[in-house]
Amino acid sequence: MLCILVANGMAGAQQREIPQALEPWKGWVLWGEQHPDCPTPFNTSEQHICAWPSRLTLSADQDSGSWRIQVRVFEDD
Repeated sequence: MLCILVANGMAGAQQREIPQALEPWKGWVLWGEQHPDCPTPFNTSEQHICAWPSRLTLSADQDSGSWRIQVRVFEDD
């Protein structure tokens, strides 16, 4: 079975837009935040999900099968 894992490294590539007047406060606001770029589930801000599976493609025929998954990585461990 052929399996391919595609991870799109996003560490630092995706920045939130911060107004220029507030940019000097960025370090203070994020102080102590362990995973500032990782999303949280809707029901808890304690848990951070730093790798998110986004697309699963399955292919099967009479003799074989394969799958491919794309994962968005917000932060490397």
